[in-house]
Amino acid sequence: MVAECATSGLPAAVCLVQNNRAVLRSSVSEQKRAARDKGFNRIQALLKSRNDRYEFLGNISQFEDDFAENISWLSVVHADGNGLGQIFLDFGKYTENNRDYIDQYRQFSTAIDICTEQAFLDAIESVFVSKKQLDGKDPIIIPLVPLILGGDDLTVVCDGRYALQFTQQFLTRFEYHTQNPVVLPVVGASRIIIDRAMKHLSADRLSACAGITVMKKHFPFSVAYSLAEELIKSAKTVKDIIKQDGNTIPCSAIDYHILYDSSGVDLKSIRAKLEISNPLTRLYCRPYVVSEPAWYPESHQEWIDRHHWTKLTKRVKALTAKDNDDKYLLPNSQMHDLRESLFLGHAGADARYQ
Repeated sequence: MVAECATSGLPAAVCLVQNNRAVLRSSVSEQKRAARDKGFNRIQALLKSRNDRYEFLGNISQFEDDFAENISWLSVVHADGNGLGQIFLDFGKYTENNRDYIDQYRQFSTAIDICTEQAFLDAIESVFVSKKQLDGKDPIIIPLVPLILGGDDLTVVCDGRYALQFTQQFLTRFEYHTQNPVVLPVVGASRIIIDRAMKHLSADRLSACAGITVMKKHFPFSVAYSLAEELIKSAKTVKDIIKQDGNTIPCSAIDYHILYDSSGVDLKSIRAKLEISNPLTRLYCRPYVVSEPAWYPESHQEWIDRHHWTKLTKRVKALTAKDNDDKYLLPNSQMHDLRESLFLGHAGADARYQ
């Protein structure tokens, strides 16, 4: 009567046995699972349209069990397009009559689907598929479970080690595909996204943002997903920062967090622990912008430079650099020492760094 569903947090209605382990599920989760095969098969067919040797694992439990030896961290990635809601609300402003409205609405929706799907496949090949695998003949198992792929929405569970790279590639390729004419079954509709972006956003592209939760295996999915939703809202704050003449400029960004335990998992309390006073200092630099800096006004370049994806990758490379014997140049103990020193304030942290 008081047990919670293992995935949704709702009251449990049934108890199932999977891999000799009892799993509690709510009625809502069971109904969703009954309907999921159709959606999963559609995404699996899309994957095989790129390469018939590519395969997804069927569900998160199978993912956790089959990759148990190689994967310690999982990630929930949730991505969503920017400004699409407003474009759809104002769609009628640039159509001549009802028939024109319906035709363009369908064309635009279909084009968004295609851009999202192609960006998804591009990101998978870029991050999860090696040349050695492509040269072989065996099935290529992608360490990712697709949950939602449609419109401008993407939600997946994947190997936590590659979640950031996968998401960055997805957002970059989404921008690329919206910038270039999309092949549609309707003559003359290939530039529908570019035309609409110019009319509504004064840009030749669309953008998207993503929230990423990285957690240990068997962590409650509902909690991880809720945090990913909060993170995507944080990523979308770039629209309040990067503007020109008072208008928002399309900009793709990522915010993420790595969970080490399940206590205090709301973003507000997490970020509060990463702030020190006298003077107020935030010990994090997220969200990170992944769009090209050259697309934005000079007045925003300083902020973008501090928050750009390339800065993050440069810092990661510095921390994880190795010598000729494949040993870290900076030992873990010193990394932890540097991190702890950040809470000493600017002077203390700088002294420790020196």
